Amino acid sequence: MKIILADDERTLIEPLQDLLTKRGHSVDLAFDGLEALELINRNNYEIAFLDFSLPEVTGLEIVEHIQKTKPATKTVMMTGYPLMKDFLVNTIGANEYLSKPFAFSEVEALLIKYGAKD
Repeated sequence: MKIILADDERTLIEPLQDLLTKRGHSVDLAFDGLEALELINRNNYEIAFLDFSLPEVTGLEIVEHIQKTKPATKTVMMTGYPLMKDFLVNTIGANEYLSKPFAFSEVEALLIKYGAKD
């Protein structure tokens, strides 16, 4: 799968990139919202993992952009605010939600749900 991980916490997404790459996925990293938007505009991702509170452009704004320009891309909002699940999925329209900290098995389950081979 072609995946983008967007989070300003390098200690979260760099190890996740390593694990996903070892499993055969193509993974791009973005450390702020502007960088994420640039990558999304240049590439077709199957799934985007987006931090809720990215610098420059928020994850919410990126979800709205993806819905308008790349509707085939599935979006997963990642946040340390567990009470926001209903808002992020039901109101904003993200496909999925991960509460930080999360286990790698939760990421794998989402990838399989959206078409990755296990």
